[in-house]
Amino acid sequence: SRDFGSVEKTKGDALAEVCALLAFAAVSNNDRVGLVLFSDQIERHIPPKKGRGHAMRLITEILHHKPKSTGTNLKQALEYYSEVVKNTGVVFLASDFYDKDYEKVLRRVGRKHDLIALRMRDPREKEVPAIGKIEMQDSETGQIFWVDTAYYSFQKQFKAEETRFEKQLELSFAQAEVDRLDL
Repeated sequence: SRDFGSVEKTKGDALAEVCALLAFAAVSNNDRVGLVLFSDQIERHIPPKKGRGHAMRLITEILHHKPKSTGTNLKQALEYYSEVVKNTGVVFLASDFYDKDYEKVLRRVGRKHDLIALRMRDPREKEVPAIGKIEMQDSETGQIFWVDTAYYSFQKQFKAEETRFEKQLELSFAQAEVDRLDL
């Protein structure tokens, strides 16, 4: 889903920019910075280190990483992080959060670390224009389907599902005491 983008850039491009900013902020504070790339599996882990060269390596990894899978497993990624990183620190979890059953581990990691959720979104994930019949594909499952976006029932259902998801996500972050930034 990081390859999706309906405006100037994809969610992945925006993610790379934000991660670069965060990595160089860490370098300027003489902090260590590391990276865990994940899909529905742990794809790459680069342990935290200091220095501009290390930050550049992380940014290069983010820009050139081609995921092996299209799914998302936040629970597994958070559990992995919790296992491999013993020291407390500031953790930025960047995702669109289109996943389920990760709330308990989110709370656990949020209690140990200063966890900040960076939610990557595209305007078309909030609203689909009423333009008629279009072919859509779920970027994580690959499922292809046709919808008539001009139908009132489609628009109503889409908005209701978006509202339900947003409320659930807001509740999950609040219960976990995790700060959230929508990008």
